Amino acid sequence: MQINTSAIALAARMAAYQPPEWDTLPDLGLYMDQVVTFIERQLAPLLPDKSSEKSITAAMVNNYVKQGIVPRPSGKKYDRGHLAALMMLCALKSVLPMDAIRRLLPSEVADMRACYEAFCVQYPAGLRRVGQALDKGEVSALDCAIQASAQRMAAEALLAREVAETSVPAKTRDKT
Repeated sequence: MQINTSAIALAARMAAYQPPEWDTLPDLGLYMDQVVTFIERQLAPLLPDKSSEKSITAAMVNNYVKQGIVPRPSGKKYDRGHLAALMMLCALKSVLPMDAIRRLLPSEVADMRACYEAFCVQYPAGLRRVGQALDKGEVSALDCAIQASAQRMAAEALLAREVAETSVPAKTRDKT
């Protein structure tokens, strides 16, 4: 299978990408423009070459807060938990609907650390797997699209199951 140079370049960027660890996220309150700049810089290696596409804007952040996907800032300042939520949301929004992301992310900033630390392990591992397949020419665009569709269906089914399990009283769950 023939592979183009942009796919090879993307494979290399995917293999090298590592989101910032929790302890390296700024813990002093950032204002909106600082948040947008920070997230854009962190995600820039994954955007297509010479892309004018924005991974995040102030309007997007405001929408995510209004929809309850990202917790409200303290005053007008965003902390580590907010940055972690936005990093995960930006990485996942191309493959999951916002309602699924809302269910996936913790609703409390205090619970965000464990979720983000798992993301920091799993996301680069997933990128490396796909990047290696790209680099070796083992996948086509159709293969990638089909896998993305299947993974999305699986993620939504797992999230639906988790919601169902948490809405069933404990005594009922114990009997099954």
